[in-house]
This record gives sequence, structure tokens and C-alpha cells, in this order.
Amino acid sequence: MSSTVDLTPYVEEYKLSVAGSSFYTPYWVNNKQLMVAVVDKWVIGPYRGKGSPNQIKAVLKRRLESASSKPSSPEGHRQFMRSIGLGIDCSGFVYHVLDRFLMDSYSQRLSQLLAVEKTEVLKAYDAKLSWRKKIDRSEIEAQPDYISLNWLRQKAGKNPRKITNVARLVSPQSASKLPNSTSLQPGDMIKLSSKEFGDHIKVVVQVAGQKIVTAEATEPVNELGGVRYSTVPSHYDGAYRLNFLQEVSK
Repeated sequence: MSSTVDLTPYVEEYKLSVAGSSFYTPYWVNNKQLMVAVVDKWVIGPYRGKGSPNQIKAVLKRRLESASSKPSSPEGHRQFMRSIGLGIDCSGFVYHVLDRFLMDSYSQRLSQLLAVEKTEVLKAYDAKLSWRKKIDRSEIEAQPDYISLNWLRQKAGKNPRKITNVARLVSPQSASKLPNSTSLQPGDMIKLSSKEFGDHIKVVVQVAGQKIVTAEATEPVNELGGVRYSTVPSHYDGAYRLNFLQEVSK
């Protein structure tokens, strides 16, 4: 893959403009323990941290229309969004960026490249979730050990983004860990882990010489967090590349 590829336009879709204010979508994950900045104001928000830019924009517009007091600054709008649980988490953000990139460049959906263990799907089915009405257990049992998220979308009506997490994005079935001697390329993912916050993921969006620009949705302690850019070394331990992108770059 050419290093001239630029995924920045897909990141910028999470930059919102309201009443003359421009700001990036704040961070939100559907996990009370991880939302350290809003522990006492927890809500289950719209799309639970997995919304597309258009979905988030539509909800924000609707909620602002009915709000008794409207924000007047970029940070005010971000605070308002956090108060209703409207934002994006790290895996939802990376899913959107990669899905848009794959569609534009290769007419490929990310859901076709990601998979979930059949045992996990069967366990969810046996828990009698609502989607089981759309599919027979025998259909799941007939699938291979790893089931495509695209198959689940078509058969069970599951939204692939909503059932994607960090582990799913970097699963050996879908991606390969890169040796730290490998130069990063746009579309590569960087996984980070900590005992306090668990797994986190960001995506390489631009390579300019030795400057590697990444984008992520994250929540720094005591801040609103959200979509932001950062730079990393060109050779990074903990990077992953989708198996599909490994093949097309050969």
C-alpha cells in the first residue's frame, strides 16, 4: 500500500459543526467503570459509543432542538453531548475509519474481514437475546469455527460496529501483529493496554516521511477526551495490519 494514502478525511467526519462552533466528537464508552469522568452522571446514551458520524449528528440536532438551555461554545457542546451519553469509543471510531477507507479504496466492508468465534455466538443465542428470532441455532452450528460479522449482519440483523471491540479488530483471524522493525502504513492499528483502563486502539491515518500520524477516540483523565490526532515512531511494537491489507500491499 502506498504511504501517500490519507485516512484523515474519515477522521474529520467526527468533527461536528453546530451554530458556528466546530469541535470533535467527545469520548463515550458503554461501560460505567471506564467513564471515570462521569461516574456520578452515568447514562446509557444513544448508540452506546458506536454511532456513525451521521447518527451522532442527527441525535445532537434533535436533542439541541428540545434543550431548554443551549451551549454557546465548542466545549459547551461537548459537555452537552457527554451529559446525554453521546460520543464515540475507541473501537467504534477505528471501525468507522477503516470501513470507510476499505469501501472507498477496495469496495470491501470491514464486516467481511472481521470474525467472531462460533462458541461466542452460540452462547449469545442461548441467552435468548431478541435477535435469535431471526435465525435457527442449526444455522449457527453449520458455520465454521469463526463466523464473519457480515454473516451475522445478514442473518441476524446485528450491527457489526456494535459487536466490535479491540480484541475483534486485532484477532488473528482478521489481523497480524507487525514486527517492530516494520514501517507503519495508513490503515495499520496500534493496540495499547493498561491494567486500569484495559485495551485501547488507534489507527494510522497518514505517513509523511518519518512522521506517523495516528487518530483515536480516547478519554484522558479529567478531560472530555474524544477524537484526536497524535504521532508515533515509524517502527512501533504493538501494531497490527488487517490480513486483507497485508495481501493487497504485496
